[in-house]
Amino acid sequence: MVKVERVNDPSGNRERNMLWRPYTFIVAIIFALVLSLVFINERYQTHQTKLSSAKTALSRAN
Repeated sequence: MVKVERVNDPSGNRERNMLWRPYTFIVAIIFALVLSLVFINERYQTHQTKLSSAKTALSRAN
């Protein structure tokens, strides 16, 4: 029986995976931050619009 070790993999696949994973993790975190900022900004904008329209309605009522 021949024992195959992954360290001596001639394709270099393991080294590539070890380098690739941290970058993927960082890119995923940055993408999630940008996406959350977009959603937070959109909710803030709609909230501000509702506030300004409510203020306009109140000032017209007085």
